[in-house]
Amino acid sequence: MYKWMENRLFKKTLDKIEKAAVIYRYISWLVTSAFYLSEPRMDISFKIGVVAALFIAMVISAKIYINLRDGKLYYFLVFAEVIGISFLIIPTGGLNSPFIWYALNPILNAALSDRPLLCWTVNLVFLAGITVMSTVFFRPLYLSTILYGIRPTALIFILITVAIRLSSRILKTLSSQAEILRQQKKELMEANAQLEESIDHITSLYHMTEALTVSTAIEQMIHIFLVYAKRIVKGDIIALLIKKDRLGYQLLEDDLFIIYKDDIPIINRQAFKDIMLDYINNLDGGQTIIERDLDTIEPGHVLMTGITSGGCCYGALALFGNEVERDSKCQHRTMAFLGSMCGVAIDRIKSVDMQNHVLLAEEQKRISNEMHDVVSHNLFSIIYCSQQLLNTTDMAPERMREKLTAIRDTASIAAKELRKCIYNLNNKDVNYFEIMGVYLGKLKVLNNLDIHFKNGLTHVDMPSPKVQYSIYRLVREAVGNGVHHGKCSKIKIDISRAGNDIKVLVEDNGIGFNIKDTYGENKGGLGLTNIHAVARSAGGRVDIQSHIGRGTRLTCTIPINDTHAMDNKEVVG
Repeated sequence: MYKWMENRLFKKTLDKIEKAAVIYRYISWLVTSAFYLSEPRMDISFKIGVVAALFIAMVISAKIYINLRDGKLYYFLVFAEVIGISFLIIPTGGLNSPFIWYALNPILNAALSDRPLLCWTVNLVFLAGITVMSTVFFRPLYLSTILYGIRPTALIFILITVAIRLSSRILKTLSSQAEILRQQKKELMEANAQLEESIDHITSLYHMTEALTVSTAIEQMIHIFLVYAKRIVKGDIIALLIKKDRLGYQLLEDDLFIIYKDDIPIINRQAFKDIMLDYINNLDGGQTIIERDLDTIEPGHVLMTGITSGGCCYGALALFGNEVERDSKCQHRTMAFLGSMCGVAIDRIKSVDMQNHVLLAEEQKRISNEMHDVVSHNLFSIIYCSQQLLNTTDMAPERMREKLTAIRDTASIAAKELRKCIYNLNNKDVNYFEIMGVYLGKLKVLNNLDIHFKNGLTHVDMPSPKVQYSIYRLVREAVGNGVHHGKCSKIKIDISRAGNDIKVLVEDNGIGFNIKDTYGENKGGLGLTNIHAVARSAGGRVDIQSHIGRGTRLTCTIPINDTHAMDNKEVVG
């Protein structure tokens, strides 16, 4: 009943104590009216009139109390109501009237005010009022008769007033503490949301850094960078423009890379590119942050920063959308940091490429020297000896046999030296299975995992470095998904030969996922996209089986030969 009355009576925002006071007013009217109407000695029409008048007065006073809450009019209404109830008691039975208990309502409202003495003053006025009214209307022989008769009522009202006042103080204290707790809860929830956002940003930065360190191509690096940057900053569109002429020998098919939200339409690429080019041309080598509106192209706001490293500006990074905060120092620092990180990543790729060119030149020089010092000398001896045989017509058979034997032995030595050079050259290739073992060992220690790694390939079965690299990246993606998303504690990796293919099995005991939902909505996340991209680039195929609560099992078969070139356009997640 309390809940029903609370929902029916209150449309304004009141606290629990004020709602209880108003509900008590309605209940007290209902109970006292029921007792009054059950009196057999009075005219029923008069009693109905009194109850109806009291109901109207109750509704009006309740509305006024709710709207006023406090102030001089509030105090005037309290005194007016208690005097009115004193007059009501006389014709409805005097001290025996049921409505005498309805007088607790103004006393209760007075106790809820901020003035401690108000409830005692109202109590005193009510007791004095019914005493005076009883004396005037009933005319007792002795005043002491009235005072003696009112003593029980006065005692009850005084004790009830004490209880109401104490309860009011306790309830207000509890209400104040509850408000403090609600505010603290709100602050804690905000702090927790900020903490979760910070952890998500740190995780994205960690994954971005890890992915950028293994990127070997500009296009791959840029795509990785934009995917993770979109997670860190808030905006509808994030774009990156590279000035091709500032990359040196690096060539790109395109120079503008844009990532959109799913519900954002394609913007005018050329107009957006012109704005970014104008910004790049006006940069003086620093990371100046600029903001501007793009209402001439699309409604929204854009924030741009330079992609710089070591005093060189490679391009610009832009964040566009209605969610972009204006004059936000935090967002400015984030964009400047991302621009600097992208510049460093480009420098790293350029340095790796230059280092590879230097190493290739040194290796070519070393092979040339070995060929010249060993193989070419032996070949020259064979040619010289053969020419002697051609020029000599009367050589003895024994002598000719010695010459031919020498030619054979020299050719054999030259073949052995050539094979040795080729063997030494092949042995300089990286063994990615050893790197995989080191990576899994570190992952096991850092994440407290139970990892079982079995490489069943022999030296004869060992594939080319390109195929090894594909297997290494595939295992890293699968294991990373199991740890970060699957929350697994055990992982099994098994690499074996299956005919002309290499079979890779990665199995974990994580939480699993619904394959139909995952592929149906987004065609897989970054990790799944990368796994399929890596296998496809090596000419292989992937089968993924997963169920909620039952872990994930990935099986991939890759041809042992390296006829498929590596495709570097996948995203490392």
